[in-house]
Amino acid sequence: MKKRIALIGPIHCQGGIATVINVISACKIINDEYDLLFFNSSNYKDSSALGNLFVFLWALLRFKIKLITRKIDVAHIHTSYGLSFYRKTFFIFLSSLFGVKTVLHFHSSRFDDFFIQAEGFQRRVIKFFLSKPHTLILLCRDWKEKIEESYHVRNTAVIHNPVPIDIESTDDVGASNGDLVTALFLGFLIKTKGIYDMIEIAKKLDRDTLPIKIIVGGKGEEEKKFLQKIKDENLNNLEYLGWVKGEQKINLFKGSDLLLLPSYKEGMPMVILEGMSFGLPIVSSNIAGIPDMVVDGENGYLLAPGDIDGYAERLTKLVRDPSLRKNFGERSRAMAKNFKKEKISILWHRLYQTLSEER
Repeated sequence: MKKRIALIGPIHCQGGIATVINVISACKIINDEYDLLFFNSSNYKDSSALGNLFVFLWALLRFKIKLITRKIDVAHIHTSYGLSFYRKTFFIFLSSLFGVKTVLHFHSSRFDDFFIQAEGFQRRVIKFFLSKPHTLILLCRDWKEKIEESYHVRNTAVIHNPVPIDIESTDDVGASNGDLVTALFLGFLIKTKGIYDMIEIAKKLDRDTLPIKIIVGGKGEEEKKFLQKIKDENLNNLEYLGWVKGEQKINLFKGSDLLLLPSYKEGMPMVILEGMSFGLPIVSSNIAGIPDMVVDGENGYLLAPGDIDGYAERLTKLVRDPSLRKNFGERSRAMAKNFKKEKISILWHRLYQTLSEER
């Protein structure tokens, strides 16, 4: 009889957690070996606060019924920070109450802010609920070291995010659009993504002599302010496309020369894995899980968040050296194969297998 795995998190919406859950749950080894039960705990920004409350309560009720009827063997709970974590404490409590093996999987872009720098009552709550799961999954080595030191836990494992697409279906390298070099940004338009830094970077680049354009695809709470800022600065080397997906997104990767992500807060950005699989050099921040994917000077450049001059210098170097872009891009694509969804799904399988066999 197949073991029954409960997957809990924001499943039916846009965002990194949903992508990870859906990509891995569709992999052959997971489908062949396990019966998967999905509990959508939130629709994230695709629903109102009231709508998300209803979604959460419905998932919690269904989860409790499955526990009562002994139809769950392992609960795999995916969490971000803040309300996302507090919602998941109900699932952690119930699975612990019914003696079900639990995995708590962290995806938070504000991992340090919420978990590591927590104080007082918040810290006590976090510590209590971190003691309940059998395994804590961290996206990168940095998070693993920090949570072990901060909470003195040892039941940790690092499992990276998967490349969400079939690498073999992508082109070898990013395709240049003539003499113009395209730097692509894709993501939510929020301050911590460094969107206003991109404007400052664009201002630093010589628009008259340097053939580069920064293409921005995304949406979010800063959209109107961001667009107004571009207009006020009269930037002709930065273009905003709005939210992109599907074929348009694929074509953007294929037609770009490098990926730019000057974030201040991240987990393990899926967009970097996607960019790598399309053979793009990466210019990004040296934070969280990004150094697990990008090696400075090998498949891109890593800089401190807010280093406007540094970003402008590295971009200028890549624009002026096509052979460097090509070498970085080829290395990116080769390194992306370490994060193939099939490889990551095997790690999930081994974890489920171990927990299912434990008494």
